[in-house]
Amino acid sequence: MNNSSLRTFARYGSAAVALGALALTGLAPASASPTAATGSSIAASSSSDTLPWVPEDYAWLGAPTDDGFIAPDTPTSPGFMGQNFTHGAVFYNEVTGTHTVHGAIYDLWRFGAVTVGEGSALYNLIPVSDEQPVGNGVRQSFAQPGLASGNVFWSEAAGAHFVESGTPAGDYFNAHGAVDAFGFPVSEVQQVGETSVLYTERGVLTVSSSGATFSPLG
Repeated sequence: MNNSSLRTFARYGSAAVALGALALTGLAPASASPTAATGSSIAASSSSDTLPWVPEDYAWLGAPTDDGFIAPDTPTSPGFMGQNFTHGAVFYNEVTGTHTVHGAIYDLWRFGAVTVGEGSALYNLIPVSDEQPVGNGVRQSFAQPGLASGNVFWSEAAGAHFVESGTPAGDYFNAHGAVDAFGFPVSEVQQVGETSVLYTERGVLTVSSSGATFSPLG
């Protein structure tokens, strides 16, 4: 459905923590960040002999670019397993199973200048679902316990954009029809003063303490 690829696998030690992360999305949760790629403080080790898959399983993602890795649990983040390929990534965790990131959603997740939570890169969230058809495009859910969660929406016309759960405009968008009601997002959620704003292909959604307003284009 999209146009690029990469894979990584993630493993969860705490189902309860993971499930809590996506309470606002209505989808199953997950945790762990791609520490081997982002250089976080979790020590990751090569583990090609212990990974629960072989590269041939993901030949459609191209050749593996590492031997795979395992990051141990920490007090605040479950461990994970992963492997990178030339055209995508795969994540595995014990709560949500195996999910791939590829195409335009991968491009946004890996290379887009999108920040979540208190300023972390979107890449620190992992996929907790596969791409799911919605409207004339797709949606894929991402999460990291204690950091952020949300959905990347993609359509050919609008491109790929992340709608973060826990933001007023993001929550209103998801709770009141999402793509069906507002069209695909054409931006990420923005905070403008005390107002939460989301631009969509059909108009502008603004949410503040005084309520929500959707201003259609034209």
